[in-house]
Amino acid sequence: MSESFSYDVVPYPGLLFGQTHPDLMSTLATYLGIAAADPARCRVLELGCGDGSNLLAFAAALPHSEFIGVDLADLHIALATQYAAEMEVNNLSFRQQDILDLDPSTLGEFDFIIAHGFYSWVPAGVREKALEIYAGCLAPNGIGFLSFNAYPGYKVWEMFCDMMRFHTADTPDPMEKVSSGIDILRKAGAAAAGMNQFLFQSAFRSLSERHPQNIFHAEFAPINQPFYLHEVVDHLKAHGLRFLIESAPLSPANPSVSAVIDSVIPAGAGIETREQYLDFIECRSFRNLLICRDGLHLQREPANDIVQAFYIASGFQPAAGAEGSSLFRGPNEESLEMAHPLTAAALSVLGAIWSRSLPFDALVGQAGSQLGEKPSAEDISQLAENLLYLFEAGQIEFHRFQTDFTTAVPKRPRLCKLARLQGAKGYRSISTLGGFTFTPDDDLVRLLLMLADGTRTSEELISELRMRVQVPEERKAEFAVKLPEIVDTTLSQLAARGLFA
Repeated sequence: MSESFSYDVVPYPGLLFGQTHPDLMSTLATYLGIAAADPARCRVLELGCGDGSNLLAFAAALPHSEFIGVDLADLHIALATQYAAEMEVNNLSFRQQDILDLDPSTLGEFDFIIAHGFYSWVPAGVREKALEIYAGCLAPNGIGFLSFNAYPGYKVWEMFCDMMRFHTADTPDPMEKVSSGIDILRKAGAAAAGMNQFLFQSAFRSLSERHPQNIFHAEFAPINQPFYLHEVVDHLKAHGLRFLIESAPLSPANPSVSAVIDSVIPAGAGIETREQYLDFIECRSFRNLLICRDGLHLQREPANDIVQAFYIASGFQPAAGAEGSSLFRGPNEESLEMAHPLTAAALSVLGAIWSRSLPFDALVGQAGSQLGEKPSAEDISQLAENLLYLFEAGQIEFHRFQTDFTTAVPKRPRLCKLARLQGAKGYRSISTLGGFTFTPDDDLVRLLLMLADGTRTSEELISELRMRVQVPEERKAEFAVKLPEIVDTTLSQLAARGLFA
């Protein structure tokens, strides 16, 4: 089975890649001093777009932007076109085409270009053409996304891939090949000891949580070429491009790791050298790069006033509901202590409207009102410094756009059409109007996603769920009592995530 036809026989599952969102790319580029395009009004190209799920989520949230997806598989493009029609989204289009036949001069200029799960899985000539498209089509301040399997960490994963391929060499059915490959890792993990047992069991758990179609096209792909970061950086430079930043939550480097790297890298070495040493020390196995044109001036240590360029969001809430407390709890029960009064007030303001965001000046005004005083210039400067630190630590979010959604549950709950479509098609991750993704906890939540279409009140939703959800006979009475609270809580959580238009 050739690589091109394999996707028509086993289509790649519809997945969402939040790290490729134009808002995140624009935010990180702006953070580094690049005047990146406003994601609310931009032009985006995705190479290897699959069934269009990724672009569809972005297009629905950014109706004034334009999106174009290109893929080789006929089935992918047919599905993408069908989903876009069902959603009545008219700001995106799809092309079934080999990118080797794409002429960059006819595509026009793009603010953002995406190639996710692409670079490591295509022939060298296609990788070359992809970077030609980046070089020919990126706007002067445009940002590209490029992911790949990375050495040295993938060397360990290659062992698992080799074992699964060897074990299933005579298994023609794709899904049977995947299930049998995963099972041999389970058996190896049960038989191994010490560190080997840990590695095999970790690999088994990781693969068990993924779509089998994804595994077939990744671990069983006829082409799966990992790279060291420095190799990709050299390839980018050959096309007038450069590494910008890893598209992942920012977090301070481990001080001991930083000390080691500082002691070995040459004076004046670029960020690429530092990141390559990090890959060695952390044994990184996958990279999500943001790239840009070479020659752009970057500000690797942004000034505090950069926060004024963003909308700011935070899910931290005052601990135990104590207003004015210096202790906060995050969405995942992480704790944060903030002694600076204006910053603590700002976190309280943001926590009350999560997952919506506020521009910096509005946040200063509302935090000052909560304190009952006009903040001093010194306090405002300290707030900016604290917010920048919290962003770099991955504890709050910066955004470059605001979408229109409500965090209040309507009388007749109507989830956005995209979420209902994704729920109906069994997506593991659901995209929100705020640019986030979330994973439904159970079948009840997935059913609620489809039923909350604006035709039912909360009471009618409860009645419908009571009839549809299957529970053991001995638990029916308890379930009937608890269901109203479950539905109310779930609807509130969906609203907080930005799922109500």
